Amino acid sequence: PEEIELAIRHKDGIEYTFLLNYSERPQEIVVKKEFRNILTGNMVTNKHTINPYDVLILESSIFPI
Repeated sequence: PEEIELAIRHKDGIEYTFLLNYSERPQEIVVKKEFRNILTGNMVTNKHTINPYDVLILESSIFPI
């Protein structure tokens, strides 16, 4: 969505995806692979809602295991 800022960083074979919702409304995103939410430890797949003015930090391995 247009209201979401996306930044991707890599370190030590790990990809970190930062999503920031600058909107006053929840925003739904769709992910195409499985990620771990660093803030909660939960796995994120398919659709996920980012609350207003919230951040989501996702982690995944760059190299397949």
